[in-house]
Amino acid sequence: MCIAERARGQDDVTGFYRHILDRTTEIRSAALQVSLEAKVGDHATSKQEEGEKARAMDEVAQARAAGLDVRVNADNVVVDKRDLLSAGLNTRRTGAHGSRNVLQRVVDARAREAMVAATAANTTRRTATERKRRAEAWQTQMEEREARQAAEAAAEQAALAEKLARRTTNDAVSDARARYLARKAAKQAANDDDEEEDEA
Repeated sequence: MCIAERARGQDDVTGFYRHILDRTTEIRSAALQVSLEAKVGDHATSKQEEGEKARAMDEVAQARAAGLDVRVNADNVVVDKRDLLSAGLNTRRTGAHGSRNVLQRVVDARAREAMVAATAANTTRRTATERKRRAEAWQTQMEEREARQAAEAAAEQAALAEKLARRTTNDAVSDARARYLARKAAKQAANDDDEEEDEA
């Protein structure tokens, strides 16, 4: 071997070991950096867990206000007691989907309450409209009845007046006839008296 090859070989071996040492140093410094970040991350993780607990407690309060029986499991996920009993295991679902069913029930319950309130308002409005319509119909019927009774009373009054007028006319005619007959009888009697006087 020539000197140049030896020098190159030594450089290769030295370079190889230098490369291994540099690589080991990089790995150690990265591990040290990760451990330092983990300590800071533990503090951040505990704050994140506290935030998750606070969020979970808010969700529990909302669900309980809606009348649901919910709990927070070990992973700070809000679960319905029925879900725990039906699933058999209290495992964490991926992401925030574990509490989604409970929140969906809360939203559905609120939607049902809003629908019931809207239906009640519509029923009340329809009932009020129906009452108003019935009152107007009753008022119209009463006015028609009063008008019919007034017309019947007026017709009855007219019939009585006509009957009375006929009776008065008949009485007047009867009285006039009686007077005529009385005058005729008086005239006849006067004529008879005159004839008797003329004969006597």
